[in-house]
Amino acid sequence: EGATAPRESDPSFTVAQDRRMGRRRCYAINPLGYKWDHVNLTYKIVQFPSTLNKGDTERAIAAAFRMWSEVSPLGFRRLPPAQPADITIG
Repeated sequence: EGATAPRESDPSFTVAQDRRMGRRRCYAINPLGYKWDHVNLTYKIVQFPSTLNKGDTERAIAAAFRMWSEVSPLGFRRLPPAQPADITIG
């Protein structure tokens, strides 16, 4: 009677309870604390998977960065592998 669902701010609330209640938690994992001080980010691809087509891989990566640009203030530009970049993919 009068029972309410536990709140995440309640110290007795557990992840198991959270899962049973049908909710998923989202986490932003950044263990080293890196942050960019700019929104126009650069990336470079230094190595491709040997089992995937290079062109398809390039298009998939570019599409992923376009999707991020559409939902965030970030912009992405690809650089040649020899240049320093904010993001290195390999």
